[in-house]
Amino acid sequence: MQPSPARVTIVSGDVTRELRRRVLRPYQAVSDPLPGDGIADAVHFAILDDDGRTPLAACFLLREDYPWPQTADSPPSSGDLWHLRAVATEPARQRTGLGQVLMSRVADYVAGQGGGVLWCNARTPAVPFYERLGMVTYGDEHISHGLAHFYMWRVIEPRRAAAGEARLDQASA
Repeated sequence: MQPSPARVTIVSGDVTRELRRRVLRPYQAVSDPLPGDGIADAVHFAILDDDGRTPLAACFLLREDYPWPQTADSPPSSGDLWHLRAVATEPARQRTGLGQVLMSRVADYVAGQGGGVLWCNARTPAVPFYERLGMVTYGDEHISHGLAHFYMWRVIEPRRAAAGEARLDQASA
């Protein structure tokens, strides 16, 4: 039997918290807060398993300014700045396309919200993944949370929803 096509859902951060902790911060205790917990206006995205409860891939997004000072060579700062955070995929499902599906839906969401600049603080080994999504690095490699990272960004143009276009599902969590 073929698995169901991956469907991205907007969920409560609690739904994806354990996946994000286990993949991104395995050294933290289950009870320790994660960066981003408690951000009221964060939008959490997930691809859930067929049971509808188990997250296979997740991330969250919020409007947030860049952490670097603006200079002539900085990424654009006009419009909304969307900070992509805590992108995590179940280890057994990595390199299966779930991350690309997730990021495609995040880009659709940003476009539907009027577009802007999507940016993140990417772990260095993940840079090629983000480059395949059209993101480019900005600045030099730096250490964040004890790991090497690069800032990355891309412009997402606004779009208007076409009549009858499917919207992201809202899961009750």
